[in-house]
Amino acid sequence: MEKMSREKILLMARKASRKTQDAMKNGNSLGFIFCEETLEEFAEMVTVAEREACAETCDKLGDEFGDTNAADCAFAIRERGAP
Repeated sequence: MEKMSREKILLMARKASRKTQDAMKNGNSLGFIFCEETLEEFAEMVTVAEREACAETCDKLGDEFGDTNAADCAFAIRERGAP
């Protein structure tokens, strides 16, 4: 399974942090300002993205090997995020 790209993580951080303050330049790197609410939002975005990546891996394995257990695992992973 491929790890989440730096660009995708930064995009999620920018999206969450812009509610309190835009990303700010700090030398050659970016800094982000998070209040509790936006930090929780960022953590949820990362969790949802990672959960979906895991479920997609199960889907691919199920398709490749015709394994219905893999499809059950993908469904269970996605259900963890259901309200």
